[in-house]
Amino acid sequence: MEAKRALNLANAVRVTRLMKHQLSEATGTGRGDLHNALTQRVFDCQRLRTTLFIGLDVSSRCTGIAVVDASGKGVASHACETHNYRDVIDVGQRIRTDVDDLFSEVEASVSPKAKWYAGVEACAKSFTRGRFNTKGLVKLAQINGIAQFICAERIGSVPLVVNPSTARSFYDLGLPQPTTMDAVDVEDQPVKERVFDFVRNRDIGTSWIPDPTSRSRLDVSDAFLIAWYTRVHNIFQTLAEDQKLWEQFELDLGKLKPAASRRDAVHVFHKYLWEWMREHKHFLRL
Repeated sequence: MEAKRALNLANAVRVTRLMKHQLSEATGTGRGDLHNALTQRVFDCQRLRTTLFIGLDVSSRCTGIAVVDASGKGVASHACETHNYRDVIDVGQRIRTDVDDLFSEVEASVSPKAKWYAGVEACAKSFTRGRFNTKGLVKLAQINGIAQFICAERIGSVPLVVNPSTARSFYDLGLPQPTTMDAVDVEDQPVKERVFDFVRNRDIGTSWIPDPTSRSRLDVSDAFLIAWYTRVHNIFQTLAEDQKLWEQFELDLGKLKPAASRRDAVHVFHKYLWEWMREHKHFLRL
């Protein structure tokens, strides 16, 4: 029994090391069979014409909504203005109406059988000086929960809850590095403005005409960022669960024993796979 356990542990260590080596090489060099196979899978995901991603930047005053397709191109957007609504139920009803209208509009132009994935910005969990009091924070949390329920009910699955800092970090929008000594201080441009500039320079087609004077522009640009990040997360999940791909490279983690070693290996696997995607996001058109 002990000999079998030792054999299983040795095999888990071997597979984990092999997985680290192959994914590290793919990340560092951008070459090799594994890199090419992963790249092909990513491009295959981007060719799914009836797959759509909706992102919601939830607020008590204005909820930004954006839809992108599998290739990342903007499909539709909307600013759900609720600053005149005091009751959270009224806000929720308005969000539901606007979300339903946007779904109907998009499905009419794309496909009534479209497969949807939703991402909702995570609710703030602490106070921000000058922005929230207790009442405001609780109200925002309630509206956020309502928005998540609306999406789940509409698409039939629980939406991805996206921490805005995580999405910005993936696209290198957190703290941009100055390229010259004369570069503008990173603090001179608020992070939401950096997101706005990033979004309007991406392929959003005619889904949104950014207006620098609009007070809802930052809500809509944040919604696009959430939709794109939801798309990235979906591609990541598709790659991670592609058993045939990993068996091809002798990296089938599902059969590792004992269970603790399998969990550890999967954790490392997800970390290295995510780093590969992040490192090559421009080439992969993420």
